[in-house]
Amino acid sequence: MAEIDGRRYVRSTSAGDAPPVAMVVCLHGAFGNGRRFRRAILHQFQQTPGLLLLFPDGTAFGGGWNDGRVADATDDVGFLTAMIAAERARSTSIQQVCCTGMSNG
Repeated sequence: MAEIDGRRYVRSTSAGDAPPVAMVVCLHGAFGNGRRFRRAILHQFQQTPGLLLLFPDGTAFGGGWNDGRVADATDDVGFLTAMIAAERARSTSIQQVCCTGMSNG
C-alpha cells in the first residue's frame, strides 16, 4: 500500500524479474476500492511481463471518482497525476503509461 497526499493505492508488478516498462492505472467503479479491484482483475495481467499495476482508491461521493455528475471538490486528476509522477520517479524504466477502469472508473 502506498500513499500520495493522504490518498492510498495498491502497487503490483507482473511476472518476471525484468524491471517494468509499462504502467497501468486501474480505476475501480463507484463504491469500490483499489484492493478489491486488484483482486478482481489482477489475474488478467499477472502473466504479462514488464507491467507495473496501480490500483488507487477513489474518495469522491463515498468511494468513487469525481466524474462531474455531482458537486464534489475531490481533485482526482491531481491525485492521479501525482501518483503517476511518483511511480515514474521510482521506476525509471517505465516507457508507457495507460489507464483502464470500469463503470465510474
